[in-house]
Amino acid sequence: MIDWIQLREDIAKIEHNIWMRWAQTILMLESVSPKRVKRWKAFFIPYKNLAEKEKNKDRKQADKIITRIKKYVTI
Repeated sequence: MIDWIQLREDIAKIEHNIWMRWAQTILMLESVSPKRVKRWKAFFIPYKNLAEKEKNKDRKQADKIITRIKKYVTI
Protein backbone atom coordinates (compact mmCIF):
# COMPACT_ATOMS: atom_id res chain seq x y z
CA MET A 1 0.00 0.00 0.00
CA ILE A 2 1.28 3.45 -0.89
CA ASP A 3 1.61 5.95 1.94
CA TRP A 4 0.52 9.02 -0.04
CA ILE A 5 1.14 11.41 2.84
CA GLN A 6 4.74 10.28 3.22
CA LEU A 7 5.23 10.25 -0.54
CA ARG A 8 3.99 13.85 -0.66
CA GLU A 9 6.55 14.90 1.96
CA ASP A 10 9.34 13.01 0.21
CA ILE A 11 8.56 14.66 -3.12
CA ALA A 12 8.22 18.08 -1.47
CA LYS A 13 11.69 17.64 0.03
CA ILE A 14 13.08 16.74 -3.38
CA GLU A 15 11.33 19.76 -4.91
CA HIS A 16 12.94 22.02 -2.31
CA ASN A 17 16.38 20.56 -3.01
CA ILE A 18 15.91 21.04 -6.75
CA TRP A 19 14.87 24.64 -6.21
CA MET A 20 17.88 25.29 -3.94
CA ARG A 21 20.33 23.93 -6.52
CA TRP A 22 18.64 25.96 -9.26
CA ALA A 23 18.65 29.16 -7.18
CA GLN A 24 22.29 28.69 -6.15
CA THR A 25 23.25 28.22 -9.79
CA ILE A 26 21.35 31.36 -10.82
CA LEU A 27 23.11 33.33 -8.08
CA MET A 28 26.49 32.19 -9.38
CA LEU A 29 25.78 32.84 -13.05
CA GLU A 30 23.42 35.78 -13.22
CA SER A 31 23.18 39.30 -11.91
CA VAL A 32 20.53 39.17 -9.19
CA SER A 33 19.34 42.03 -7.03
CA PRO A 34 20.69 42.12 -3.47
CA LYS A 35 17.11 41.97 -2.18
CA ARG A 36 16.44 38.74 -4.06
CA VAL A 37 19.79 37.26 -2.98
CA LYS A 38 18.92 37.92 0.65
CA ARG A 39 15.42 36.48 0.25
CA TRP A 40 16.59 33.33 -1.53
CA LYS A 41 19.48 32.67 0.84
CA ALA A 42 17.04 32.65 3.76
CA PHE A 43 15.55 29.48 2.19
CA PHE A 44 18.85 27.69 1.62
CA ILE A 45 18.09 25.42 4.56
CA PRO A 46 16.95 21.81 4.86
CA TYR A 47 13.29 21.20 4.05
CA LYS A 48 12.59 20.06 7.60
CA ASN A 49 13.62 23.51 8.89
CA LEU A 50 11.34 25.50 6.59
CA ALA A 51 8.27 27.25 7.97
CA GLU A 52 4.99 25.52 7.13
CA LYS A 53 4.13 28.33 4.70
CA GLU A 54 7.24 27.54 2.68
CA LYS A 55 6.78 23.78 2.94
CA ASN A 56 3.29 24.23 1.52
CA LYS A 57 4.77 25.73 -1.65
CA ASP A 58 6.83 22.57 -2.15
CA ARG A 59 3.85 20.38 -1.23
CA LYS A 60 1.78 22.11 -3.90
CA GLN A 61 4.35 21.04 -6.49
CA ALA A 62 4.43 17.54 -4.99
CA ASP A 63 0.65 17.35 -5.36
CA LYS A 64 0.99 17.95 -9.10
CA ILE A 65 3.40 15.04 -9.39
CA ILE A 66 1.23 12.76 -7.27
CA THR A 67 -1.83 13.57 -9.37
CA ARG A 68 0.12 12.43 -12.42
CA ILE A 69 1.41 9.27 -10.66
CA LYS A 70 -2.13 8.30 -9.65
CA LYS A 71 -3.09 8.12 -13.32
CA TYR A 72 -0.69 5.20 -13.66
CA VAL A 73 -1.20 3.43 -10.34
CA THR A 74 -4.07 1.14 -9.44
CA ILE A 75 -5.27 2.16 -6.00
